[in-house]
Amino acid sequence: MTGLSYARPLTRAASGPSGCGCMGSRITRASGALLCAWLLATGTPARAESGAPVEPIRDSVDYEIEGRKNDLPWSFTLYTVWLSKEQLGDVLLFRSELENSQLWVAALSRRIASLNEFIDAEVEGQIAKHAGPLQRHWEVNGLGTLRWKRFPWSHKVGTTLASGIGLSYAFDDPYFEVEANETSNKWLVYIMVELSLFMPSLPEWALVARVHHRSAAYGTFQDDLEGASNSAGLGVKFRF
Repeated sequence: MTGLSYARPLTRAASGPSGCGCMGSRITRASGALLCAWLLATGTPARAESGAPVEPIRDSVDYEIEGRKNDLPWSFTLYTVWLSKEQLGDVLLFRSELENSQLWVAALSRRIASLNEFIDAEVEGQIAKHAGPLQRHWEVNGLGTLRWKRFPWSHKVGTTLASGIGLSYAFDDPYFEVEANETSNKWLVYIMVELSLFMPSLPEWALVARVHHRSAAYGTFQDDLEGASNSAGLGVKFRF
């Protein structure tokens, strides 16, 4: 009896540490599970960040659209302009008065080189018809153009700015130029300025504003020649 009574406490005493060890093991396992869960929760983004492709820093360039534009080297532009007796600078600054004499122009252009990521070089040919009432002759123009194709807002509103210079030939005496300047010539220097706007998701189509300028170029074709005409208007461009 006494031995048994002492044996039971000894057994309980011996089993006490074992129970504590079992509880400690459970706590350890629970802590380990929590630690693993925490590591998984915090480690997944790190692995995703290191393993997944890094998202490029967004700038004003949509490279997919740029690629589509690069696959469209040709452009056809149809526009109409109204002649003005004002100087070229006044027309460019929207300070000119347009006359009741209209000109329709069909222009075909092609990109021949990309000088860098900002500038393209183009060539363009035009056929133009004066619709009166002051003059009704035909006109042809050929020019080389440089086009600035990237602006900070281009990913929202596609924008290009172009300027070109070449030669212009009128198939009849340009009455408007003679009336405004007393002299003119069928051959003159031609200058073009264009602003185009388009949706970045649809680079094939663009609205354009153009300045159409025939210039005496300081007597290039005739010493006493002062004849010149300026005109401004709107049109549409299709790239293909």
